[in-house]
Amino acid sequence: MASSKRGKVLTIAILAAITVASFVVWLVPQDLGMTIITDDYGGLLDSAISIHGTLQDSLTAQYQNMLAGSVMPAEYAEVAQITSAQVTEQIRILVTASPPQEWAASYEQYIESLRAFNSMIRETAVVAEAISSGGDVSHMEPRIAELRGLSAEHAELSDAARP
Repeated sequence: MASSKRGKVLTIAILAAITVASFVVWLVPQDLGMTIITDDYGGLLDSAISIHGTLQDSLTAQYQNMLAGSVMPAEYAEVAQITSAQVTEQIRILVTASPPQEWAASYEQYIESLRAFNSMIRETAVVAEAISSGGDVSHMEPRIAELRGLSAEHAELSDAARP
C-alpha cells in the first residue's frame, strides 16, 4: 500500500510540475480573454508536443498499474482528471495562439490530436469506474486503442503540415 501512495504522490507531483511549468512559460490568465502573442509558433507547438508526451507517458504507466492492480481505480480516476485538465489547458493555449496561415493546419491537427487524447483519458476513467464496480472491461480496450491511434495520426498530420 505504501508503494501505491508513493506512486500516486509522484504522479501528482509530476503532473503539478508540468502544470506550473506551463503557466510559468506562457503566463496566460484564463479570465482576461488574452491571447498568446508569439513569433515562435514552432516553439509553442514543440512545447505542447513535449507536455503531451510527458502526460501520455505518465498516464499510460498509471493505467497499466491500475490494470495490474497496483494502483486503485479511484487513484487512477483522480490522476486522469488532473491530466485531462492539463490537456484541456494545452488545447486552449494552442487555440488562443492564433497562428499565421502557414502554421494553421499544423496547429489544427495537433489540437485534434490533443482532443483525441482527452477522449482516450475519459475512456480510461470509464474503465476505472467499471473495475471499481466489478464490471467487464475487455470490450473497452479497442475503443481506447482506437483513440490512442487517432491521437497519434493527428500528431503525424500536424508534423507533416509544419512549414
